[in-house]
Amino acid sequence: METRQDHRGLPHHGLRVWWRSLELVKLVKRCPPGHAELRDQATRAAMSVGLNITEGAALEGAARLRHYKSARGSVVEVVAAYQMAEAIGESVPLADVLEHGRAIYAMLTKMIRR
Repeated sequence: METRQDHRGLPHHGLRVWWRSLELVKLVKRCPPGHAELRDQATRAAMSVGLNITEGAALEGAARLRHYKSARGSVVEVVAAYQMAEAIGESVPLADVLEHGRAIYAMLTKMIRR
C-alpha cells in the first residue's frame, strides 16, 4: 500500500480527499458491479473523482471549483451505479461505497464553499 510519505511535491498529495478517492478506486476495482454497463460507469466515475481532484488542486479560482464540482458529481455517480446494481439483484458492497461516497462528497463540498 502506498503511503502519503511516498509522494511529495504535487498539490493534490496534501489533500485528504485525494487519498480517500484512491480508496474508492481500489474498492471499485476490487468489487465491481457484475453488470457490464454499471461496472464500466462505476469504474470511469471513480477514476474521474480522483482525476478531477488532482487537476483542480493544480488550478485556482473558478477552474478549481469547476473540477471539484465535477469530482463531486462523479462520486454521486459511483454510488448510484452500486445502488442500481443492488436494485437488479447483485451482491455489491454498497455500504462501503456509500461510506466513501458520503465522506468524499462532504470533503469536496467544504472545499467548494471555502
